[in-house]
Amino acid sequence: MSSNYDWLRELDKKLSRDEMAELLPPGVTWDIYDTCGLEVLIVLLEKMPKIPLYVSPQSLTGAMNYYIKKHSSGDNQRALAMALGISVRKVYDIIKEQGEAARAERQRTPEFDFMREQQRRL
Repeated sequence: MSSNYDWLRELDKKLSRDEMAELLPPGVTWDIYDTCGLEVLIVLLEKMPKIPLYVSPQSLTGAMNYYIKKHSSGDNQRALAMALGISVRKVYDIIKEQGEAARAERQRTPEFDFMREQQRRL
């Protein structure tokens, strides 16, 4: 696999971690190298040049909500909170929001409109 960053791979093989720390700028570049490794850093440099990188667990909110929806059994809020690294209160809030959204959706469906018409006639 040849790329414009073969020279960086060569340096990585020859230098110690501390020497690489002196060469790479502190911050995101060093953090990616130190945490994920050189190959991940190179892929990001090749595929996302000049794109400022901001990574936040908050960007996973939709995925967390979906996970809770699919795995909630009514008595496992503490386990879900621990698995997702959020508070139990947050799990309860998400479940409550999902319930409210489901109720609102049911009220908008045509079959319920028909049922409401029937009830008005009675």
